[in-house]
Amino acid sequence: MKHELVKQSTKLSNSRLRQHNNLLRKRLKFLISCTEDNEMIHERIDKMECELLKATTMKSMYDALITLGERIFGLDVITVTLERELKPHWPDTYHENDGSSVFLNSSKVAFLSPAVMATHFTEQAEPLLRGTIRNGTSGFFSSKYSGKVRSEALAPIHNGERIIGVMAFGSFNPKRFEEGFGARFLTRLARIIALKTEYFRATIAGFAENNQPERFREAHCHTE
Repeated sequence: MKHELVKQSTKLSNSRLRQHNNLLRKRLKFLISCTEDNEMIHERIDKMECELLKATTMKSMYDALITLGERIFGLDVITVTLERELKPHWPDTYHENDGSSVFLNSSKVAFLSPAVMATHFTEQAEPLLRGTIRNGTSGFFSSKYSGKVRSEALAPIHNGERIIGVMAFGSFNPKRFEEGFGARFLTRLARIIALKTEYFRATIAGFAENNQPERFREAHCHTE
C-alpha cells in the first residue's frame, strides 16, 4: 500500500514538474520573441531617425516620415497633422481645391489647431494605440484612408508647451497596433521630430528677421 502511494506521489510530482517546465519553456520563447521584436523596432527607429536628420526643410522631413516610414515600418499609411502656424513651410499650391495637387503626399498632410488635436489625448505627450477598430480616426486620416484602417497608433508631437502635430500610423491589420505595445519607440520618434520641427521654425523666423528692410530693423530696435 505504501509502495503504491509512493509511486502515485512520484508520478504526480513528475507530472507537475513537466507542466512547470513546459510553462517555463513557453515563457522563455515569449521573452525571446519580445526581445527580437524590440530589437527589430529599435533598428527601424534608428534608420528612420537617420533619414529625418538628413532633411534640410520641414516639408522634406515630413515627406521622409511618410514615404520612407511606410516602407521602413511596413505600414499601409502614415499621415501627419500639424498646427496651422507651420503651413507656410509648404508651397501655397500644396493643397489644390480641386484635388489635383501634384504633390504625392498632399492627401497625407493636414493642418489643425493645437486645441483640436489635443482633444484626442488624455496624456498630452503619450501615444494612443488602438486595435480592431472599424475606422481610423477621421481627424487624422482623410476619408481616402480612414475606412480601410483597422488599427492605428496616434503619436502627438509635443514641443514642451503644446501639441504642435500628430503622427498617425495606420494598418489594415486589426492586430498591428494594440494598447501598450511599442509606445516608447513612438514617443522617442515624436521627440526627435518635435525638436527638428522647432529648429526649422526658428531658422525660418531668424532668416525672415535678418532679411527685413534696414529701415524696419532700425525702427524695431529703436522701440525696444
